[in-house]
Amino acid sequence: MPSPRIHPALILCALTSLTCAAKPAEPVQLTTLDGFRTQLIYNVDPETEGSWVSMCFGDDGKLFVCDQYGKLYRLTLKDGKIADKAALAAPGNAQGLCWAFGSLYVTSHARYHQSKPGIYRLTDTNKDGNFDQTELILPLKVGGEHGPHGLVKTADGKGLYLVIGNHSPPPTTASSITNKNWAEDTLHPHQPDARGHAANIRAPGGTLLRLSPDGKQQEIIATGMRNTYDIAVSPTGDIFGYDSDMEWDIGTPWYRPTRILHLIRGGDYGWRTGTAKWPDYYADSLGPVINIGPGSPTGVLFGTGARFPLKYRKAYYALDWTFGIIYAIHLIPDGHSYRAERETFVSGKPLPLTDAAIGPDGSMYFLTGGRRIQSGLYRIDYVGQENTQGTISTTPSKEQKQLRDVQQSRDPEFLWPALCHPDRTLRYAARVSLETLPVTDWTPLFKTSTDPQTIITASIALARCKGDRQLAVSKLLALDFAKLTKTQQLEYMRAVALVFIRLGEPDAATKSSFAQKMENAYPSADPSLNRELCRLLIYLDSASAVAKTIYLIQTSVAVKEDIPADVIKGNDRYGNHFVNMQNNQPDTQALHYALMLKNARVGWTPAHVTAYFTWLNKAESKTGGMSYKGFVNNIRMEALSKLPAEFKAIAEKAPKYTPPATPMPTAKGPGRVWTIEQALAAVADLSKADAANGRRMFQATLCAHCHTHTGEGGSSGPELSNLGGRFSKRDILAAILDPSEVVSEQYHFTILHLKDKSQVLGRIIKEDATHVYVASSAFDFTQQIPVVKSNIVNRSISPVSPMPPSLINALNPGELRDLMLFLTGK
Repeated sequence: MPSPRIHPALILCALTSLTCAAKPAEPVQLTTLDGFRTQLIYNVDPETEGSWVSMCFGDDGKLFVCDQYGKLYRLTLKDGKIADKAALAAPGNAQGLCWAFGSLYVTSHARYHQSKPGIYRLTDTNKDGNFDQTELILPLKVGGEHGPHGLVKTADGKGLYLVIGNHSPPPTTASSITNKNWAEDTLHPHQPDARGHAANIRAPGGTLLRLSPDGKQQEIIATGMRNTYDIAVSPTGDIFGYDSDMEWDIGTPWYRPTRILHLIRGGDYGWRTGTAKWPDYYADSLGPVINIGPGSPTGVLFGTGARFPLKYRKAYYALDWTFGIIYAIHLIPDGHSYRAERETFVSGKPLPLTDAAIGPDGSMYFLTGGRRIQSGLYRIDYVGQENTQGTISTTPSKEQKQLRDVQQSRDPEFLWPALCHPDRTLRYAARVSLETLPVTDWTPLFKTSTDPQTIITASIALARCKGDRQLAVSKLLALDFAKLTKTQQLEYMRAVALVFIRLGEPDAATKSSFAQKMENAYPSADPSLNRELCRLLIYLDSASAVAKTIYLIQTSVAVKEDIPADVIKGNDRYGNHFVNMQNNQPDTQALHYALMLKNARVGWTPAHVTAYFTWLNKAESKTGGMSYKGFVNNIRMEALSKLPAEFKAIAEKAPKYTPPATPMPTAKGPGRVWTIEQALAAVADLSKADAANGRRMFQATLCAHCHTHTGEGGSSGPELSNLGGRFSKRDILAAILDPSEVVSEQYHFTILHLKDKSQVLGRIIKEDATHVYVASSAFDFTQQIPVVKSNIVNRSISPVSPMPPSLINALNPGELRDLMLFLTGK
């Protein structure tokens, strides 16, 4: 069941800084399905025990948990309660824990004493109940929140699966069925994130690895995730992950929501940096089982060992930190992969979910916490009347067996028929296996093929294997584009693009031949076809492409976004804001056309230039993610730089959009130097607070210069619309009063140490061969200082938040209450 499209303002991000919450924690409002009971069994002391983000059970039933920035703990449970707790002298900072092969495996994301980020194996060799042997079995170059994450045992019981985020490159010693044949594979030059995030990171992105128990053998299984935090293996051996989105991209055509992925051997799931992300329909990628929407994916698990009704033992559970939801994902076999339906299993506010596990007692246990906020250990039991018996099959289906046979085969005669199989996943697997063979082994089969789907799939393989370019071109030109199905047309255009990307730009005659085949199909009634026709025809220098694309931009209508009920349930105030803001949402389809038009070299007229730049000027006023406006501005600037000289003056004269001026609100005061305890006392009762005035105080305290709330504000800091869903009032106040206590990795400023002993502090927005471009003010990332790379001696992370401290000191108690109501909605 496809998830609804979601309005940009729904996405929420962490505060720049979040500090420890003191006991007692604010009460959590929990909602569960009928028949299930959820209980808080332990409230973690943030001062001494930190904030727990990972967990697993050992073979003896002991529960291991770990603080994100600190210690590893072993808990003994009795009757669902903690009977004993011990801090272990072992590597901590774990974003993944797994008990396997008589050891505890720890995915440590940060340095432990003098050690490196990576996978540690802890073993109790003398069986005295304490780990006396610590081995770093797999060092990794990069840790952090986009580094090493979930770790689970393989279905065959012989190894481990590890998932790492897109900032941590896989080990160079790892093998891959694809021979590491990944690349950006973008037909046009891409743009990095407008705010500099992951600007220099290239494929493979987030990666799934298989490891031997000692870590010495590593195989790359799948690539192209963004920052999948956790993985789980089904009873029949399939692997699933919950991939994160890039919420700053909301409102753009390259935005991809959080999604459940069926991770197969050799799979690429299309994450690329900035505008280069692949759409789900690309033939050389695999799409999601289901899109979930904005959020922050954390732990996942199957309910196999739970004492739940059969439906919920079969379910795959996905935890979302942002909205405080545990989704029950009901997987439905669909050919050689799956589709899915989602159900809200547990929800709460604040409920920043981090990890979950099924205990030996058949209960589900889950953690809340992360980024030093209040952490808790919860237990879910089934207390209803439904039967909790029933067998879950561990036998793969015939489709699963067929897929695995294709993945293991190295016989071109066996693989060839699968290249035209109607099931996308099987076609994909057959192509990946074919690419492991010498091109000469299967070129004769390609030469004699007449089936369109086979030719399309084999052309992709030929391009990726650096095969005969002219053979691929002649085979593709021989196909009748108009007679292909929609899926085949999309895959055909991707095949043509990959031939030119991988095997070299075509000459003018070849460009003309391909353009003539597709010009009559553009524009189409189908948005996806229009996107790819636009992309390819502009590349092919089609004389009519610019005029047709301008027409599509001018006639495009933004699709209204639906709001998922399970995200805004009980949040009527925010729901109303989202509904009211729909009128200012970006037109993602038209923005794709605008992105492609910046590359057009032929077909421009003065009227086209005026229409294009007028649209771009207006588009920048729309409401999107934090990078949206920067992307639009960068598209405009690049398009202007590429225009023929005679059109630049026309472009610069295009009408500008000027938003209506509104006076900046000010606080009445009198203010004071607020302490955390004074501020907490002031906001304890919000029953008489005024959210409308809170919105004005959001502007008066300068918060709106850097942060967006319900669609209004700046873009250099995190989006703050639904803070009450994750954070307590103490968390929020602490982050305002002392923002440098903990600075999220996404908002770090960098210190550039130069040869002349001077320093440059700011946000790195982009880099080229000679310069690093640094925004020194959090209030305006468009103002950038170019720093010559050869003058840079070192780079370090600034420990100081770009957010000034104590911005609420201008407010009186009533104004502070109003601001808190505006921020939290409660």
